[in-house]
Amino acid sequence: MSDETSNTTPILDMSGVPLPTARTVRARTSLFKQTMRFLALNLRLLRMVRKGHASR
Repeated sequence: MSDETSNTTPILDMSGVPLPTARTVRARTSLFKQTMRFLALNLRLLRMVRKGHASR
């Protein structure tokens, strides 16, 4: 019986993927920035829903 899980060949080579800059990492981990993005997304969605209901 052969074990198929012993294959060590990677499925996806990610060695050439660029790493995020320090500015990008800081933006992604900033609670304030994430909160602002969350609110902006919710306002856009709310505006879209209102426009859909207004056309009836």
